[in-house]
Amino acid sequence: MAKRSSIDNNRLELLKSKDIVYLITCFQSEYYCEDHHEGRCQRGFFSLFLQAVYGIQFAKRLNLDYYIDFGNLNYSYSEAEKFNGNQNFWEYYFKQAPKNPTSEGIFNLRFENYPLRVWNKSFFRELHQVVISNLQFRNEIQETIDATKERFNKLRVLGIHFRKTDHYVEVKPVKDSLFLKLVDKQIASFDRLFLATDDAQILELFENRYGDKLMYNSFVRSSGKVAIHKIGDCSNGYEIGKEALLDCLSLSLCDHAILSPSNLSYCALVFNPELPYQIAESSSAKRYRLKTLGAYYLNKWGIRKW
Repeated sequence: MAKRSSIDNNRLELLKSKDIVYLITCFQSEYYCEDHHEGRCQRGFFSLFLQAVYGIQFAKRLNLDYYIDFGNLNYSYSEAEKFNGNQNFWEYYFKQAPKNPTSEGIFNLRFENYPLRVWNKSFFRELHQVVISNLQFRNEIQETIDATKERFNKLRVLGIHFRKTDHYVEVKPVKDSLFLKLVDKQIASFDRLFLATDDAQILELFENRYGDKLMYNSFVRSSGKVAIHKIGDCSNGYEIGKEALLDCLSLSLCDHAILSPSNLSYCALVFNPELPYQIAESSSAKRYRLKTLGAYYLNKWGIRKW
C-alpha cells in the first residue's frame, strides 16, 4: 500500500508539467461535499479558507504556480452582482493575481490540502508564514482590521469563540455551563471579554451575565440550529463571509482565548500562533483532535498508511 503521506509519481510528474497552474477549489465530491446541490456548495467559510491555506502551502513546497478558484460553483459567500460579475468569492476578501489564461489547470486532490485541524503550535507557525507572506487583504478588510487592532491594543482582552447552531452535527459540544465556568474562572484578570459566536441566544446569555464588560461585533447571527451561511438564498453572502473573517481576526488579537473545536477558532491561531488558549471540548471531540494530531506526526515522519 502506498504511504498516505507520499505523492504518487504519476501525480508528481503531472504537477511538475510545464505551463500548469494548481487550482485550489471545491469540486465534485473530492472534499466530502454532499452539499453540492444544483451547483451550490454550502461549506463554511473557514473550511474553505483552510483548504486554500493548505493548498498554498502544498504549492509552495513543490514550487507550483497556484490559483484559488472559488468561482466554479455558487458558494454561500458568492455575490457576483456586487463584484462586477466576479463569482470567485475569495477575491472579495483577498487580492490575487489573475490566472494565466494559457496555463492548464490541475485540480487539487483531497490528500493534498483537506482542511484537517492539527492543533500543534509548530504547525500553526508554519501556516502563519503562509498567511502573512502570501495573503493580502482587500482595502476594506484591512481598514477594519487596523481599527480593531487600535481598539484592542488599549485593553487586556479575554477572547471567547462559542460555536453553536449546527456544530453538534460535527462534534459533540460541551454544556453551556462549562463554557461559562471557564470564563468566570479567568475574567477577573482581563479588562474586557470579546465574544465571537454564530448564535444569537449565546450572545444574549453573555450580555445578561457579563454586561458592560462584554465586547462583540454587531453581526448577523442565527436564532436556531441552522448555520448562518445556510439560511435562505444568501443574497448577502459577501457580508456573511466578511463577518466570519473579522470575528476570527478579532479573536486572534486577544490576550488569551477560550475556543471551540471549530474551524474559526483554529484559524484564529493560524493568524496568531502565539495566542495562549484552551479548548472547551467534549471527550469525543478531544479524542478526534488527538487522533488527527497523531496522523499529522505519522505524515510528518512519512509512515502514515491510512
